Amino acid sequence: VSWGNIGNFPADLVDCYELTALVLEFMMKILLQPVYKFDFNNRVLFGLCAVDIRTLKDLLVEIKVFKMYHLRCFRGFGTKSFENVYDVLHQNDILDENNDSYLFEFI
Repeated sequence: VSWGNIGNFPADLVDCYELTALVLEFMMKILLQPVYKFDFNNRVLFGLCAVDIRTLKDLLVEIKVFKMYHLRCFRGFGTKSFENVYDVLHQNDILDENNDSYLFEFI
C-alpha cells in the first residue's frame, strides 16, 4: 500500500498496522515540538528551560506524571505562569476543559 495515493485504495485493503505506525509517527512529531514554538510568555519559557522542559512531550510528562511539581519548586513561576501554560495548551487543543489530553497515552 502506498500512502502517497491512499485515496485509490478501498478502506478494507489498508493494513491497520501501517495506519497505526503512521498515527504514532504523527503523534511523535507533535510531541517533539519545541516549547518555544508555542505562545508561552517569556517568564514561562525561562521557567520551562530552567527545569529542562524543552519539548511538548516534556511538558505533558510534567503535567501528567509530576503534577507540575518541578515548576512549583521553581522560584518565579507563580499563578500567572501556570495560567499561561494551561491557557496556551487549551488554545492549541492540547488540553481539554478537564485538563486531559489525547496525547497522554503516547507519553
